Amino acid sequence: MIRSKKFLQNILLILAAGLTYVNIVNNKFVFDDVSTVKKNKIITSLRNLNYLFSENYFKPSGVADFTVSGEASYRPVVTFSYFLDCFFWKKNHIGYHLTNFLLHIMVVIVFFLAFSALFKNRIVVFTASLLYAVHPVLTEAVNCISFREDLLCALFFWLALYLHLTNRPARIKKIFLICLFFLLSVFSKEMGIVFLPAIIIIDYFTAENRLTLSAKKFFRKYFFLFSTVLFYLLIRFFVMKNPYAPPLDYPYKSFFQNAGAMLEIFAHYVQILFYPVNLTVDYTAYFPNIFILKRGLVWAVLLAGLLSVSFFTVFSGRRKNDMPITSVCVILFFLSLMPVSNIIPIKNIIAERYLYLPFGFFSLFFSNLFFSKIYYSGYKKVKFFCLLIITVLYISLTLYSNYSWSNGYLLWKKTLKVNRLSFHAHNNLAGICFDRKMYEAAKYHYSQAIYIRPYDAIPYYNLANTYSAQGNYAEAIDNYKRAARRDSSLIEPYVNLAITYSTIGELDKAESALREALRINNNDSSTHNNLGVVLSKKGLLDQAIREHIIAIKLNQNNKNAYKNLALCFFDKKEYKKAVKVFNKLIALQPDNDYAFFMMGQSFEFLKNNDNARKCYKRALSINPHNKSALERFKYLVNP
Repeated sequence: MIRSKKFLQNILLILAAGLTYVNIVNNKFVFDDVSTVKKNKIITSLRNLNYLFSENYFKPSGVADFTVSGEASYRPVVTFSYFLDCFFWKKNHIGYHLTNFLLHIMVVIVFFLAFSALFKNRIVVFTASLLYAVHPVLTEAVNCISFREDLLCALFFWLALYLHLTNRPARIKKIFLICLFFLLSVFSKEMGIVFLPAIIIIDYFTAENRLTLSAKKFFRKYFFLFSTVLFYLLIRFFVMKNPYAPPLDYPYKSFFQNAGAMLEIFAHYVQILFYPVNLTVDYTAYFPNIFILKRGLVWAVLLAGLLSVSFFTVFSGRRKNDMPITSVCVILFFLSLMPVSNIIPIKNIIAERYLYLPFGFFSLFFSNLFFSKIYYSGYKKVKFFCLLIITVLYISLTLYSNYSWSNGYLLWKKTLKVNRLSFHAHNNLAGICFDRKMYEAAKYHYSQAIYIRPYDAIPYYNLANTYSAQGNYAEAIDNYKRAARRDSSLIEPYVNLAITYSTIGELDKAESALREALRINNNDSSTHNNLGVVLSKKGLLDQAIREHIIAIKLNQNNKNAYKNLALCFFDKKEYKKAVKVFNKLIALQPDNDYAFFMMGQSFEFLKNNDNARKCYKRALSINPHNKSALERFKYLVNP
């Protein structure tokens, strides 16, 4: 009977989570998904798995602080999941969202099983799991593929906890499995580190005899877990530390201001857990004054948690109920938020996704308040009716929130409705407008992004690209220079500045800008290739050839460098060398009709008309509308 009831509860949880997130599967790549997945080249081949264990994991990629792995800190489990997704789904967004969908369901079920092993009151655990399945505050973590680290961290965290709670007395085989899941959790996201203090607290408040935690037994029981923590810290902060990560500062100079800001943020977290409206993917965490009312709310919650723990600890030896561990869930909630409390400076000090793991402890506390016999007696039907109303309301809110994640335009439009000062919303919405050729709208949002963060190079760079697309090269040049002044480590403003100068015929200035880019980073293949193009326009073919060869050495898949090198040989009338390079280009790009046409031209100059005809014929098979190839082919067939 108990097993069948538990099975039914599992089915209900799966249905609830599935119904709540069924509309995410067809959502597009949004937010950081573009850099983490869509434009991530290393995940396209399993041969690149070695990146997970080398400093190449943090190699810079493109504008801003993106890395080739898409991660700023060492999270190999998450990146490995992208490898698997890409292997099965290529770059189809449906598969990646399906993975997140299934992971969330797994998290809910494992959470239910873990605390079913601890609580006698299954209604409390089921209600907590139901809230976990449907609560709107979790939509950010589930919808955004690049925030999958929160799902994986929570999944392995609850798996490790489940094994720990079902491993009494401790067995060495299960201890190793617990340590393995613990490692998988922290290598998914740093928040998993709270597992060790969490189980120490849980063990203490659920132990029938406190003397079981004597020094000797404590050491024997937790030795492997402490060793796991030390191993992780060694890998994370010494062996696989991000060498390219810029130093992070606290948002405020004063310790008390920083502490007050975090109290404000924690108060906000508590607020949206009880009242999940006006949720947003991007908050502006600026507190010119510390509001006493909200800070008092945080202290009140913390004090209430501490007092409840103290109260029920006194009676835990006399009463056989679930209250001691449920009360301590308040402490565990705030404990699990410690890794994102800015004790060690973090890039984003506030985000709803940070609540994904802590929410489990909050849901247990809330559920116990709802159904505990100690707090309330009777009114079961009223309670279940209220739970049903809350569940339906939360499912509706989550489905609506999922819809706003369906594409970038809707996401950032909604973000601006909640937070008009969102830099990321303006900058990303401008990018979408640019892609849709809505240039005036793009310029407006880039200008707003600059107003919010005038020190940031990226909106200036993007605004310059917009002016360039409109043909307003003077404004484009001015904004490229502004971007370069604000971040001297970026080469992109110099490269695009050079392209603009080249477009308007100022080749000397173009060459100067590219050489400045190479001074910053001499190992960028595309910059060497662009310099070669400028030099060839200036008639300096030998120098251009050298630059193209360097570009190819730096990146053997640089198709533009092969094409431009071949054209340089063609212009020098070194047709045999041109044919050789065109063949290498065709090996990389077999459907390049232009390469076949130019190789046919080279064969004509070499008086090899048979091969020329074959090249023209192949170019026409790829592109029947290639008029130049058709004309030369007809001439060679009927001279």
